[in-house]
Amino acid sequence: MRDEWSRRDVLRAAVGATAACAGVSQLACGSPAAAPAAIDTHTHFYDPTRPEGVPWPAKDTPLYRRVLPLDWLAQAEPVGITQTVVVEASAWVEDNQWLLDVARDAPCLIGVVGRLPIGEEGCTQLIDRFATQPKFRGVRVSGTAVAEGLESTAFMRDIERLAFHNLVPDINNGPVLEAADRLAARLPEMRVILEHMAGARIIGDTPDPAWADGLARAAERPNVWLKVSNLVESAAHAAGLKRAPTDPDVYRPWLDVVWKAFGPDRLIYGSNWPVCERAADYATVVGIVRPWMTTHGQAAEASFFQGAARVAYGLPTHSMKGP
Repeated sequence: MRDEWSRRDVLRAAVGATAACAGVSQLACGSPAAAPAAIDTHTHFYDPTRPEGVPWPAKDTPLYRRVLPLDWLAQAEPVGITQTVVVEASAWVEDNQWLLDVARDAPCLIGVVGRLPIGEEGCTQLIDRFATQPKFRGVRVSGTAVAEGLESTAFMRDIERLAFHNLVPDINNGPVLEAADRLAARLPEMRVILEHMAGARIIGDTPDPAWADGLARAAERPNVWLKVSNLVESAAHAAGLKRAPTDPDVYRPWLDVVWKAFGPDRLIYGSNWPVCERAADYATVVGIVRPWMTTHGQAAEASFFQGAARVAYGLPTHSMKGP
């Protein structure tokens, strides 16, 4: 049965193709001397023990704990993932700076996708402020905000300011496919990233045709990338399960659709850790996607786990020690 794959089988699949990377030490992570680093483009770091606390996650959830780069690395390094782009979930403006301060002393944290009040008064100045810090690589924004903001002078002023600084919008929630398609057409020089499989619902045996059609339309824009993330959460929650299926074949129909749309150069890996832990552990998340990507060859696998992310986020090929 699909759901009866053992965790050992999934871990073996995840580790098998990454043995050369698994020995990279935490201190060497991201250094020029290390092996080419696989990149996780979607993690969340936060610290509820700060005096000011955190606006997310809620206190009554298992996620409410101190989560920092070395905590992630302990999960990711054994399966060959040694660098990450962190996505800010907090709406507090100064939490962008907090993440950048964390990144200053964490070589494995190579990029920060912030969260700013796009379209609101003063946001242009905030974009200019954070853009001076090399690890600041973009801003998370909802599909609803993009779809509505395309008609707003103030919203587009800030989006164009992101483009001016070579920063990207990470689009999540709402009409993400429509939003990405329209924004990418409006600003063809700007790279646009779709988070979490563009809202795919992993349920049943066949992807929703409307989702697949929308995905294909968005992928026609050469400046749109897709983040392969939120697989296990979607599979568990859509079916009302506490834990996600671990058999990679469960996810293959959806993965094949995104491969057909975006090909080897515009798909990037993201775990959504630690949120993914509600449905599966980190090794399982990697073990689900790696066997599928391996079937497309070494070049495609290298692009998926590293090269495409560097292009999408404008990441350097060398490590950055500063914020």
